Amino acid sequence: MSTTDSPPRSRILVVCILLLLATTINYADRLTLNQLAPELMKALNFNKQAYGNAEAMFGIAYALGALVWGYIVDRFGPVPIYPIGVVLWSLAGFATGFVQTYDDLVWCRAALGFCEAANWSCGIVITKKLLDPKDRAMGNGMFQSGTALGSILTPFTVVWLSQNYGWPVAFQFVGGLGFLWAIAWVVVLWSNPLRTGVRQEATETSEDMGFGKFALWLIKDKRFWCLAVIVFAINANWHLFRTWLPLYLREGRGFTENQQAGVFTLFFLAADAGALLSGYFIRQLAPSLGVFRSRFWVFFLCSLFTLASFPLALIESSWALYPSLIVLGLGSLGLFPIYFAFSQDLTTRRQGILTGFLAAWNWVLLFLMQRLMGWAIQSSQDSEVARLQSLGMNSAQALQLAVHDAYPWKIALAGLAPILGFLALWLLWPKETKVLSPTVQPPP
Repeated sequence: MSTTDSPPRSRILVVCILLLLATTINYADRLTLNQLAPELMKALNFNKQAYGNAEAMFGIAYALGALVWGYIVDRFGPVPIYPIGVVLWSLAGFATGFVQTYDDLVWCRAALGFCEAANWSCGIVITKKLLDPKDRAMGNGMFQSGTALGSILTPFTVVWLSQNYGWPVAFQFVGGLGFLWAIAWVVVLWSNPLRTGVRQEATETSEDMGFGKFALWLIKDKRFWCLAVIVFAINANWHLFRTWLPLYLREGRGFTENQQAGVFTLFFLAADAGALLSGYFIRQLAPSLGVFRSRFWVFFLCSLFTLASFPLALIESSWALYPSLIVLGLGSLGLFPIYFAFSQDLTTRRQGILTGFLAAWNWVLLFLMQRLMGWAIQSSQDSEVARLQSLGMNSAQALQLAVHDAYPWKIALAGLAPILGFLALWLLWPKETKVLSPTVQPPP
């Protein structure tokens, strides 16, 4: 997995487990609102469009945070910065348990988005330094699988806490987990600093450039624009399901709170498997196909899997729902380790800010997408209610039918986005590209 100068495998494994746990906590904080959205919409009196706007504010704050944290991580290194980021986003999640108004919720959501961006800049820099190119997708998969693990553990935990102690306690409990992780990180790494020993070769002259010249160099490199398309394509798919699938199951399919949590858990179990399996298959295929082709074909397969959104949304019987959720989960999260591995091929020293640039671009677009999704669902529901009431149906029946019909095509189309990412990879990425490999020491 590493060169002879690299840390022992046991050391790499411990660090990767900590990365997984950080991402688990990251997503638990993020998903608590998604799981408890119906309760907060009643408690704070806001509708689906406002819910979409809150998610959009999370996204725009995340975009700004990605740039800031990316620069800080490149400047000071991920080891001292990581626990700071985790503590700050945990404070934002904890504070959400004390909100009294919708505006308070939006501010907490924005603070959470800004601080959560630290996770990816830190984690991607660490896996890049620890692992050889052929192993990075697998390492990234372990890091990324924390998103699914957090999503598996969060539904039942926050639903149980909300039902027994109220929704504020759910936010406070999840927010407190980050403080425990920060203590563990300091104990494990502060007395035994992370010295990777992984030697890397830069394939371009970007390493000694100033910030402005580096940004200009990226703009001229078509691989950067390929990654810009991929990052939005895979995130649009993932975050639309993360945000709207719980509401779709509750309102569009009539699931109870506990049933929705169970189905959501199935989706994320499959996603967790997808994140790990995509890296595993790339590692197995690399000796015969090469690193690029292995990533390329596994990415293509995962993109096909996300088309399971169509039977998921448009066929209401359970025989289609559960298999579709499994296939969709496998594909949706399986794409991310491959994207991260491609991004790690561009630069040695400026991985943090590169990750920040791409994340900022992505979250600005997600900001617009979430606002559009909230508006589309709410306006569709309102217009259908008005139509049914004009036909003489009472308001309660009209609302029930309108809510049921507001989601399907919007959920189905979300699964198309990764195909755009695959097309960008096919058309823009050099077919024989030299990855950053462990051959010579990086420049000082």
